[in-house]
Amino acid sequence: MDSVRDFIKNPIIQKEVILFKKYIQDYNSYIKNHIEINNNIAFIDNREFEHNVTHSYFVSVMYPVVDIVIAIKNDRENPNRINLAFYRNNFKQKPSEYNLLSVAKIINPTRSGGHSFACGATIPDGMSLEEAKRIILATIRGE
Repeated sequence: MDSVRDFIKNPIIQKEVILFKKYIQDYNSYIKNHIEINNNIAFIDNREFEHNVTHSYFVSVMYPVVDIVIAIKNDRENPNRINLAFYRNNFKQKPSEYNLLSVAKIINPTRSGGHSFACGATIPDGMSLEEAKRIILATIRGE
């Protein structure tokens, strides 16, 4: 292969690119049916999406007015646990400033990490997803 153009022309690569584009289209449709927006916070439940193209980028582009995107997904090690990924919407012109890591640590002080604009936490045993959402909304509103 002499160039990137040659690489892209490879039939195997072309097939993968077409498939990846289809997955992105599928995910964009999925978002519309699995999103909840509350107080400029978008909760996207990715637990039922079957392909590995989920990302806050797609939500942020579709909903540029939200301040925060929280992706909900099953834990890879334990499918009975739920992980939350917190992201500041970098596509919003003037996003509100939140320390998302402090919110993640309230959800689970022992299974959380990242930084103030992008982080994650595992919902602890005994806490429901709905309870975690209530805590997140109340914390961000300063209640």
